[in-house]
Amino acid sequence: LQCTTTGTAVLIFHSFIKKVSNIEQCCLETIGITCLHMAGWANEDLVQLRDCIMVGYRILHPAKELSEHSGRYFKLWHSIARLERFILRKLRYNLQFAQPHKYLLNYLMNLSNWLERRVIDEQIVKMRISAVKILQDCYLKPELFDDNSSPTISIAAIYLALKICGISIPYADNDDPVPWWKVYRPSLTLERLIVLCNDILEIYQDE
Repeated sequence: LQCTTTGTAVLIFHSFIKKVSNIEQCCLETIGITCLHMAGWANEDLVQLRDCIMVGYRILHPAKELSEHSGRYFKLWHSIARLERFILRKLRYNLQFAQPHKYLLNYLMNLSNWLERRVIDEQIVKMRISAVKILQDCYLKPELFDDNSSPTISIAAIYLALKICGISIPYADNDDPVPWWKVYRPSLTLERLIVLCNDILEIYQDE
């Protein structure tokens, strides 16, 4: 699966459960499978409903087999099809979310070019990988996307990755009047960025 597909699935799930008052009466596992399938066709990523059902059932019932010709399979298939229509209505047929991945990749490419003369390649690669992993982990706390734009979340992921790898952007220390992230988000203050980074770090504390 593409990163954007799993990310979209999380955001569909998060947006949907916020709109349902009796969520405790719903099967969250079935909702999750449904959101994953919906995210696939929303991102033009080939995710077969059959695969979603079979994998989801195997995770929930590892000791049981599910035949795609069984009545149980067709019951799940029709349940998910109905649930998809219900979720679409609740979300007003809007499955488009501003994914931070494209911003992250653009920012990383620009920063890597900026750093290449004073930072060894291994450090740059480590920083890139760390930023991508941090961004993916942000989906474990989807409420982050309620209060922050995708570009801002991308900047926070890179900011943390730079700190982890001990890399400083040239001519862009914290006491510099124009920090590096101001190039992309002029209105983003250091104070707001630190708050968001602390919110992200709480993900790892919860684990």
